[in-house]
Amino acid sequence: MPVLVADSCAEGEGRVHADVRFDASDISQSGAFVRSSLLFELGELLRLEISLPGEPPVRVKARVARVVRGGSSGESQSGMGVEFLDLDPADRARILALVR
Repeated sequence: MPVLVADSCAEGEGRVHADVRFDASDISQSGAFVRSSLLFELGELLRLEISLPGEPPVRVKARVARVVRGGSSGESQSGMGVEFLDLDPADRARILALVR
């Protein structure tokens, strides 16, 4: 499921302001796993736009709760677990309908 991170990301000592597209898996009402080799810092706050099939996108603020580097600890896929922080109840219901 496509996810747009509409935020800035760290690069060296500065920050780069850009929108970055990722692919999400394991989406739930409380968060998702975002597959990527570009990893944000643990605890970093992001603004996400999640594309739902046949629906308007879900926009939500999220926090990076877990960072996984592929090949470490038996993990094969690099990415980040993100926790939704301010998910609107209507959007929560749309995600729930999708994952059922």
